[in-house]
Parts: sequence; C-alpha cells; structure tokens
Amino acid sequence: MSERLKFGGRLRENEIRAKELKLKLTGLITGVRNILDPFGTMAEIDFEMAAAQAAEAASISIDFRATLDEIRRIKKELGEA
Repeated sequence: MSERLKFGGRLRENEIRAKELKLKLTGLITGVRNILDPFGTMAEIDFEMAAAQAAEAASISIDFRATLDEIRRIKKELGEA
C-alpha cells in the first residue's frame, strides 16, 4: 500500500470522526442551553445535568481539536493544505 493511499485513508477516518464529534458537541451545547433557560426559575434548572453535559462537552472538544489538528497535519503531508 502506498504511503499516499494510507494517509488518504487516515484522513478520511479523521474527517468522519470530526463530523461525529461535532454532532455530539452540537447536541450537548443545545442541551446545556435548554437546561439553563434564562426565563426559567432557579427551581426549574437542573444544575447537575447542566454541569455533567458541560463537562462531557469539554472532554469531547479536546478530542475534536486533536482530530482537527491531525486532519491539518495529514493534509499538509499530502500537499493539500
């Protein structure tokens, strides 16, 4: 297998992973925003759920950024950047 083909496959895998992570992040952000309704009362807000979703979003965002960095690195190696 040529190196270019191998990098191309890895690039595609990372692009798919980035899309999945972005979708998860979008859902978590929407969830946190819905929980922290500015027009709701303090009693209605589930702070534990908001904190849990925010923590999960922070963790996923680290992986998302690393995946984007890997995509940039591979594209540079392939001469696509």
